[in-house]
Amino acid sequence: MTYQLLVIIVIINTIGFINSTILYVNVSFTAVWAENATTVAGLSNGTAGKSNNTLNSPRGLSISSDDILYIAEWNNARIVVVNLTSLQVINIIGSGPGSAMYQFDHSYDVMIVNQSLYVYDSSNQRIQQWSRNGTNPSTILTGTFGLG
Repeated sequence: MTYQLLVIIVIINTIGFINSTILYVNVSFTAVWAENATTVAGLSNGTAGKSNNTLNSPRGLSISSDDILYIAEWNNARIVVVNLTSLQVINIIGSGPGSAMYQFDHSYDVMIVNQSLYVYDSSNQRIQQWSRNGTNPSTILTGTFGLG
């Protein structure tokens, strides 16, 4: 017996075009997590840090079809890029905390659509589009805090 998990992804670009994807994932009621695991990013003991091989409050992640993992890191204000085949960090996207185009202030989530990354930059109240190699950022949506 299985249950169905519904995932809805919505992107709205700067001219108002909406691109959405609906995914259904079947999961068994008797599914059991493996008791042995491999750490693919960060330290296996959970220690936080700022170096390339550590994470500090990872929030969102996305995996590309070519097995590249993108991790949005809340406290380090960056996107960590890991090759899942070699388990090596291959890129760091973002130049530290701030509000400039190449900076994040509490990067909260990351999503891959075609050859672009979309980063939800929480405290800067924006969604940025980047190329997958971490270049050419542009702000595609901005907002303000408040009740909607």
